[in-house]
Amino acid sequence: VTISGWASDKNGIGNVKVSLDNGNSYNEAVGTEEWSYTFDSRAIPGGTQVVFLKVTDNYGIQGLYSSLINIDNDAPVLNLELPLDDSTTTGVLFFSGYTYDNVEVTDLYLTIRNLEKGNKPDVRNMKIDRIIGEVIDMRDLEDGFYNVELTGKDKAGNSTNVSRNIHLEKNIAPATVDILY
Repeated sequence: VTISGWASDKNGIGNVKVSLDNGNSYNEAVGTEEWSYTFDSRAIPGGTQVVFLKVTDNYGIQGLYSSLINIDNDAPVLNLELPLDDSTTTGVLFFSGYTYDNVEVTDLYLTIRNLEKGNKPDVRNMKIDRIIGEVIDMRDLEDGFYNVELTGKDKAGNSTNVSRNIHLEKNIAPATVDILY
């Protein structure tokens, strides 16, 4: 991640230093009037963090500034209760579960792959909601053994995948109920 900015002073800027550990240590940024500082965000705990800037002019006079950044290294949580792995469907598949992210889930989609043939995967968008409760119609696909993979992505590009293997058999007779009296 790169943090960048501008600094100005009538006496000129001598250096800009950045702290990402609550002011315990400072690292010099690249540049003075236009500066940047690159760091690995995985080394910093997730959540809202304080960035301290120590700007020194050419006469050694320092100014201390602060700002907030949000670090998101955590992938979204995806919990899929249904469908069960290795289940059989006649074409309509119900998805049930939940998704959560500490910032925001921005993409939620399903990738359907035929495991018996090398067909191009079929990607279908799903409604982005904390509760997953959606019906996917697979009747337009050929009978066979499929992998359905649910992917959730957040604003930072972190992603989580959950998959199930499904048998699609459209010619199975629907279940019937006999009422005897």
